[in-house]
Amino acid sequence: MGRQSYVTVFVGVTALLREGLGCILSAADFSIGATGSDVDEVLPRLLAEDRPILFILDVGDDQDTVVRQVMSFREQHPAARIALLADYDQLSDSNIVAAFRAGADAYFLKPNCDCFIKSLELVMLGETILPPAALSFILQHIGEAAAERRKGHRRAAYCGGRPAIEQVIWRGLDL
Repeated sequence: MGRQSYVTVFVGVTALLREGLGCILSAADFSIGATGSDVDEVLPRLLAEDRPILFILDVGDDQDTVVRQVMSFREQHPAARIALLADYDQLSDSNIVAAFRAGADAYFLKPNCDCFIKSLELVMLGETILPPAALSFILQHIGEAAAERRKGHRRAAYCGGRPAIEQVIWRGLDL
């Protein structure tokens, strides 16, 4: 699906960020459907929308608000693709896990424009994007799984058709 086949919605606390992102997305031929400072502000504008939705949320300082907004948007638009933008200081394993549990499809650091656009295209294609920092979280759980196997807990390499690495990631996210 192309950029114009999705309606893009952006929520961010600061007007400058919303306006700047709107300019970047418009220049890249994205169809902007709504912007606002809170998910409750944009939801009413999407009631009659029949195109797929790409929802972009700027991660603020309040993780509970981010989780609430992701859950609220996911509840109203279950098929939407949800991408979260975070600053480096907002990045933590618990924030990433909470975001994915709430329904996010992507969680990444604010990249340069080209990387941002390419990342959004991947999200629209159905890909899940994690920040490189999430690797430490995944590796920790892989190490724990290996330690369990060494203690005598044998696990099959595939369970339900999923590779072992994927099982570890899903267990870590508790999905």
